[in-house]
Amino acid sequence: MLVLAAHARPQESIFGRPAPPEPAPPAAAKETPPPPPQPAELLERLSLKQKVAQLMMVTLQGVYGPSEYDTRLLKECTPGAVLLRQIVRPSSAATYVNQLRVSSSESRVGVPLLIGADLFELVQRDRNAPSSFVQLPSLLAIAAAQDSGSAQRLGHLIAEHLKTMGLDFFFGPNLELASQLEASRGSLNNFGSNPEFVAEAGAVLIRALREQSVYALPLGFPGGGANRSGRTAGVLLTPKPLLGTTDLLPFQKAFSEGVSFVHVANTLVPTIDPQTLPASQSPAVLRDLLRTELAFAGVAVAGPLDSEEIQGRGDVAEAAVKALAAGADMLYWQGAGDAVPRAVDRIVKAVESGALSEEAITASAEKVLALKQRPSEGKAKELRPKDLEKLERDRKLIDEAYQVERSSITLLKNEGQVLPLTKAGSMPIAITGVVQLAKFQKELEDIAKPIGEQRISSALHVGDIEEFEIQRITGHLRGIRTVVCVLTDSLRPRGQVELVRQMKQKGLHVVVVYLGYPQHVLHLMPHADAVVLGYCNSANYDQTLRAVADVLKGEAPLRISDAEGRLSAKVGEVRRFNVREVAIAPAGRLPVALSDRLSAGFSAPYDPSRALKKVFWDFGDGETAKDAEATHAFAAAGKYAVNLTITSGGGASITETFEVEVTP
Repeated sequence: MLVLAAHARPQESIFGRPAPPEPAPPAAAKETPPPPPQPAELLERLSLKQKVAQLMMVTLQGVYGPSEYDTRLLKECTPGAVLLRQIVRPSSAATYVNQLRVSSSESRVGVPLLIGADLFELVQRDRNAPSSFVQLPSLLAIAAAQDSGSAQRLGHLIAEHLKTMGLDFFFGPNLELASQLEASRGSLNNFGSNPEFVAEAGAVLIRALREQSVYALPLGFPGGGANRSGRTAGVLLTPKPLLGTTDLLPFQKAFSEGVSFVHVANTLVPTIDPQTLPASQSPAVLRDLLRTELAFAGVAVAGPLDSEEIQGRGDVAEAAVKALAAGADMLYWQGAGDAVPRAVDRIVKAVESGALSEEAITASAEKVLALKQRPSEGKAKELRPKDLEKLERDRKLIDEAYQVERSSITLLKNEGQVLPLTKAGSMPIAITGVVQLAKFQKELEDIAKPIGEQRISSALHVGDIEEFEIQRITGHLRGIRTVVCVLTDSLRPRGQVELVRQMKQKGLHVVVVYLGYPQHVLHLMPHADAVVLGYCNSANYDQTLRAVADVLKGEAPLRISDAEGRLSAKVGEVRRFNVREVAIAPAGRLPVALSDRLSAGFSAPYDPSRALKKVFWDFGDGETAKDAEATHAFAAAGKYAVNLTITSGGGASITETFEVEVTP
């Protein structure tokens, strides 16, 4: 008898049939990763000092990775959250964030970090060097577009950047209203001065971030921070009875969206707190207004406690104790200096002496730890530099940013209908300015060649346009009819005004393109024929100038104005519907008031004919038309919803509804 060994291979069948397959070994049971520890479980691991450290939100100082001091702080006094100040290029984020994740897992605490950034600050380069990131539209550009779709696009752009870089939260948006004070220096980092629009735009952006599992940390509660001059503290000037419909409105809307954080600023609040304490240390703001009146139950982040205005009032460690005693949950530091561990030690002593409640510290730490429990797909895996390259040159991201910029460009003056530029009325054309103009020149050459170009290269280095540069530029404009001059808010106005004035004296048509916050544009208005605004940083402007070129060429995006008064007609009466009476180009509007005449919402539109590509009228009674100027008669009495859809260059379409009452 033949005996087969236990592991012998079955012999081939005499009938030529294949041997039956050997049974596969049972699959190893797939290990299910343990669920993340719950906040209560994590708290049991932490000493009092470690709990207090979890209440710190610290801005790291390293650029390519944590600095030596950052590393020591993360190891010895692990904060609950960190902010990245700057990333040189997208691929650098992989190394930086991976180091932070490893550092937090190997720290004494073993609790993950919350990592966030103000993306607008993160992608900027020092000394006006161009950024490697896709140019992001500013918040003020969204205010100029006055369009929730643009706010949603920006939210998606921010979320895409932060999620791709492995970050947990956006340090923003800033929900303070733009200042109305003449002495205040304006900022691109706000949604303008209209409370309703600031509230709506902020809510749209917050929702877009949440869709990508990215937290938003709205900045500037309770408002008023933009009301400052120089290095003085901001002051909330709005009377308390009006706060609900003005400064507080954007924050109330954000709370209704379920935000988990809010930043409480160092703003002085005399209309809320008679003791004139900074909001970040005021029980009247943190406890009475935020917690009681507005019922905000999330994490209140106070600071920055190492700012000049707080340091000028005394020891920042004492300020930290006061902020927690007033009701703050986290303390924000704009630098990772010795002040952070010193503040932690001072808070521990305050708890041990009974000046601060340990139960309150534990409750705040538990809220911070709870923010780290939300599952975030993809955040745990190691980031790879090649996955981040799309943040530098992804065509979809570039086009998204460009479309937002197009909607924001504002025409502030157009004397003699100098714009749009034409071959017949504008040639020969020259461009000059204080930024790189090669790409801008190429965009304009679509309608006119050749275009002369002269850059004022010294201006950004000295902060003004010197007289020798003015003489050089104006001396080379012989034979030119129209000059386009690109200026920025980073320069003093004196030289810019003198350049425009001397060009105008030579009989030229002068078109000023002004980039940045338009605070000084009033000085240029009397001398220029046309003024066009773009709301970008002076170091990052390519997408903005590309959008400006569209406006100069007459290919601006459109918006539809509201009809004035009630629209009415008689039965059978033939009425004219002219799209040129309601279509407005460019679409942008002044986002802040510059003077009594130049109020928020102002614009000086030009003839939209060149921008109009398609028109569609739906009269609400089954009849339609495709002509820019159509006639129509309603056959029966009633109220009709007349829909107008217009398509501009680039294929963007918008629809507006007009109600027409038809009487017998």
